[in-house]
Amino acid sequence: MTILATICADGSSLPPALIYKAVSGDLQDTWLQDHDPLEKPCWFASSSNGWTSNELGLSWLKSLFDTQTFDKARRVWRLLILHGHGSHCTIKFLDWCRSNRILVAIFPPHATHRLQPLDVSLFRPLATYYSQQLDHHTRLSQGIASLTKRDFLNNFNVAYDKAFTEANIMSGWRKTGIEPFNPEQVLKIFKKEEPDDEGVLTAQTPPSTHSSSCLDSPSAIRTIRRIVNEEAAHRDAQSQKLVDKLGGACLSFATELILAKEREKGLIETINNQKNKRKRGRSFTEELRAQEGLGVLFFSPSKVARAKELQLAKDEAKELETHHKQLRAQDRAAKKAQKQAEAQHKRNGRTARAAARKTEEALKKAQMQRQTEAKKTRKQLETESKTSDRRPRKKQKTQKEAQKPMVIMIEPEPQIDSDRLRSRSGRTIKKPAHFDEI
Repeated sequence: MTILATICADGSSLPPALIYKAVSGDLQDTWLQDHDPLEKPCWFASSSNGWTSNELGLSWLKSLFDTQTFDKARRVWRLLILHGHGSHCTIKFLDWCRSNRILVAIFPPHATHRLQPLDVSLFRPLATYYSQQLDHHTRLSQGIASLTKRDFLNNFNVAYDKAFTEANIMSGWRKTGIEPFNPEQVLKIFKKEEPDDEGVLTAQTPPSTHSSSCLDSPSAIRTIRRIVNEEAAHRDAQSQKLVDKLGGACLSFATELILAKEREKGLIETINNQKNKRKRGRSFTEELRAQEGLGVLFFSPSKVARAKELQLAKDEAKELETHHKQLRAQDRAAKKAQKQAEAQHKRNGRTARAAARKTEEALKKAQMQRQTEAKKTRKQLETESKTSDRRPRKKQKTQKEAQKPMVIMIEPEPQIDSDRLRSRSGRTIKKPAHFDEI
């Protein structure tokens, strides 16, 4: 990460410009998920190595420095004091400053630790407060969660607000002798340096105001200790020992309870951070670059908000399209289910009609069989009834008559009239006339 910080001699400061390291060259929305443009204005950019460049330096000059100081300076010349980085000493950078009434002053090399107000009074407290935020992050997460780019902005904002105060800014200008102008303020520091035994100069560095002491005791523990002392003062030796023992147990329980609450709070915050880390980052500035034809630049809070709005609109359109796809899929599924239901209903109807036909045929067959059986039974009954009504007659015994001898009567053959012949059937056959002539 690279921070481009700018302070003014009136004790104010410009919004910080942060350069993220991004191999793709574009910002991710998850890196700025804690960014509030109204409460914490900040400008963002990205580069392949996380450092500034000639293009980013010129973009910072045009988009941040000029826009933020133009109303304050009006038509008066502005003085821009730089530490001499290569991105601030290009021809394009200096020409643009001259054409926009900006005077450029550059510190001599290897002297910014004494001459630059940011290095003297602001960057060291910023590093200290940021280290404290890292310690706080590690303590709350119990060392489980690692620090990523998603956690940087939240911790940085806290450290920046503590370090870049009006008092520290004015102290930086005063200690470097720039405002009010007092070169002796810097020269007297070198006069205080004295050679040691080996002839090496050592500078007197002011002591650090950072303290790594533990947190103060909670008020509940102080109250318990005060009550124990008051009660022990009015007791005998044995009671005093019991009261001291009870007070120690209460203090131990209170301490354990406080530590447990701190661990619980830290773990809950860690879980929430881990849930946010599961969200996949997306490049949300590509849409803004494509619409406005932007190149390499710093994204101001308004541009970040605009890029987020475009990304949000894109996400909403995507969600709407997904919703429409789901509705179409549900519609297709409903139509398919309806067709399947209709087909099943038809199959059930055919099956029911076939079953009804089979049942009807079975009933008819059973009825015909019953009629046939009834008819057979009726005939059998009629037969049995007739048989039962008919009584057999007994034949009377008679004496056998004597057999008479058989007499055969031979009748004489009738004389056949030659004129009339008869056929076998008895018809008369007339003799033809020509037979008579013979």
